[in-house]
Amino acid sequence: MSLQIESPDHPIHSITVYNSSKAEIVRLFPIQLQDGLNKIEIKSLPATIDTKSIRVSGLGDARLHDVLCLLNERKRPGPTDSSEVLTQLRTSQGRLQRERESLVHEGKILTDYSRTLTGEHVSPSDLESFIKTFSQHSRQNLGAVADLDDKIEQMSKKIRATLDEISLRKGPKAVGEVSIVVAANSAANIDLKLTYIVSNASWQPTYELHATTTDGKPSSTVTLNYRAHVTQSTGEDWTDAQLTLSTSNTSMNTTIPELPTLKIKPKPKPPPMPVPMTRSAPPPPPARAMPMMAMSFGGPQSHSRHVVTNADEAPIESDEEDEDMGFCFMDDEVPAPTKTVVKDSALSVSYSVQGRATIPSDGIAHMVSLAELEFESNVKHIAVPRVESIVYLQCEVKNTSEYRLLPGSVGVILDDSFVSQTSILDVPAGDTFTCTLGVDPAIKITYSRKATHSDVKAGAFSEAKRTTTYTVRISVTNKHTFTLEDLVIREALPMVDVANPFSGDEMTSTSSSSSGSKARVLLRKPLGLAEGTPVDVFTLEGGKGEETGSGIKVRWSKVEGGSGDKDGKFEWFGQLAQGEKVELEAMWDIKAPEDVKWIEVNA
Repeated sequence: MSLQIESPDHPIHSITVYNSSKAEIVRLFPIQLQDGLNKIEIKSLPATIDTKSIRVSGLGDARLHDVLCLLNERKRPGPTDSSEVLTQLRTSQGRLQRERESLVHEGKILTDYSRTLTGEHVSPSDLESFIKTFSQHSRQNLGAVADLDDKIEQMSKKIRATLDEISLRKGPKAVGEVSIVVAANSAANIDLKLTYIVSNASWQPTYELHATTTDGKPSSTVTLNYRAHVTQSTGEDWTDAQLTLSTSNTSMNTTIPELPTLKIKPKPKPPPMPVPMTRSAPPPPPARAMPMMAMSFGGPQSHSRHVVTNADEAPIESDEEDEDMGFCFMDDEVPAPTKTVVKDSALSVSYSVQGRATIPSDGIAHMVSLAELEFESNVKHIAVPRVESIVYLQCEVKNTSEYRLLPGSVGVILDDSFVSQTSILDVPAGDTFTCTLGVDPAIKITYSRKATHSDVKAGAFSEAKRTTTYTVRISVTNKHTFTLEDLVIREALPMVDVANPFSGDEMTSTSSSSSGSKARVLLRKPLGLAEGTPVDVFTLEGGKGEETGSGIKVRWSKVEGGSGDKDGKFEWFGQLAQGEKVELEAMWDIKAPEDVKWIEVNA
């Protein structure tokens, strides 16, 4: 038996889109097998099909004898499209063509009329006047027709360009063909399952975070709409199919690497040193570079360990150096590389789209819904008044769902109004992420900073010094009708740029009293903070405090990859009752020799 099937006549059963610009397509074909060999040809498959990915199943008791996938090189016919842009272009072209036809008809009428005139009916003067009018009108008519011809040609070029663009978005014409030979011992009805991989398909996660307020107070819950943008130009439309989105990479090499053999052989001798022309003493060997002493807030820290920033560049270490041993490691006859390649392959995550999806092959991103998740949230009021005297709402959300939130853009909606566009990184179940909910105008904040100078004259054993004292004053007023439970005000004192020290010496921090340093910074307020550790909390009066409880406290900020005391960053935090106003103050001295000039820069 021989059977030919057009694939577009049978709907796609399911689709899995991977993050490698590929997708797995599953089609079902009801087949009535006859006893013996049955040849089934499935035509009009997309040209983006991977001919090596064909899988056939669902044969029941029948046996698969042969499978062959071919790509036909037939020319794709020009695409047609009823898009709005193309319709407008064609409408404009039709209007120009009708206008041209009207002008041509008008000229024909005038020409036909001129042929009816004879000397018997028209005087010479009238004939002369008509000829002048006729000539002038004819020139205008011909010029107008020529202009319309140019406009029609330009419109035709725009239409062709639009059709080409549509053709590219739609992807190549379906030209794939699969030939299957099945052997059956008896007649049977089967649902032949054809699975194959196509390219030009991708997906990207996207989110919408919805938050609400009641009388200006943010709600303790938020709703996260988990969605995805799916784009495909495979050459076949996906209509009413089951859609799964996977983070798996189908192009990933899963072959276990071979371990190369290591050999040793004598190390090549270094080239001879050039003979000096004079008898001067040879220069001393260069000293090993000593690690830079980084003087930071809280005391000096010396980092002398070797840090390998690239996993591929970890050297092989031994107790003895190669120069002393007289040999080195070799990989056959090729020098062994000094790189250790580390490959980390995380488990893939798959998301099944609710219901059925339709994604046309047009190269345009289409949105599908994955889930609507409700989370508990903790809202903070955060301000950085030195940069901007504005208080922002920041929402901290814990992912309590079973979904892994992949990196993607987040549209933030507050009380049904768009606030901002931000993004999140990878958020596994149980982790937290933050989003900014916008500005809180009901909190008034002011910031001022002033500097004063005092000089100390040079003595018998000391040089002249200048002390610059900075005083920062911040006032915060809560005009809400409720208490701000988590207010954070951030500030920073200047730190020394150890990469560009003063006259070869580094500027010390508040806790250093080295007399040999050129300059130093001394933190005076907030009280107690200069002597505190990164985990200590202090009251505004300088006493030890707690993380929780009422009132405003101060601490070193928590920064990514370190602690705030190393960067000079600290923050006031705590509760601020309704209608309450709090005054915050910070003060620090910068002491330096009088002749040392310095400036503040943003790191």
